[in-house]
Amino acid sequence: MTVYFWQNKKFQSYLEQNWQRLYRLAYAWSHDPQLASDLVQEALSRSFKSHYQFENEKALNVWLYKVLVNCWRDHHRQRKETIDIDDAGLEAKSSPEHDHAQHQLQQQIMQAMAQLKSDHRQIITLVDLDELNYTEVADILGIAVGTVMSRLSRARSQLREIIKLQMPSLAKQGADIRRIK
Repeated sequence: MTVYFWQNKKFQSYLEQNWQRLYRLAYAWSHDPQLASDLVQEALSRSFKSHYQFENEKALNVWLYKVLVNCWRDHHRQRKETIDIDDAGLEAKSSPEHDHAQHQLQQQIMQAMAQLKSDHRQIITLVDLDELNYTEVADILGIAVGTVMSRLSRARSQLREIIKLQMPSLAKQGADIRRIK
């Protein structure tokens, strides 16, 4: 009799703890709250169904990302991509003026992100938003580390140009895109 590393309850608890993180990535990729929720639910369902095969707890995060990426790819195989920019759930809680400025900035950045190719959005969200290293991203997407670095460079450059065109006030101030942790 094989003793599985993950008990059902332990694995279920782990999935519940990581739902928000996976949702944030799916939302960044899809720009659709309902689709992001559906993708995460599908990824968690697939993960739970096959968790008995998984024995390496340290690689679990990368495995969950891979499952989510596969769900995202499956979605694209089934449907044509649609773009819905709705970030009501991302608004900051402060003054009305600050909220309005943040909302406008988020709208512009999300519109700029939506103009990127899907693989560029994936790279930027995995590296810059979720702070994964290049090796993890390469493993998740099934590509070489060098490809991750070149795609990330191209994606950042393209995003920088889009933002400069859409937000000339930032360009006049000499603002530049940088990674914020």
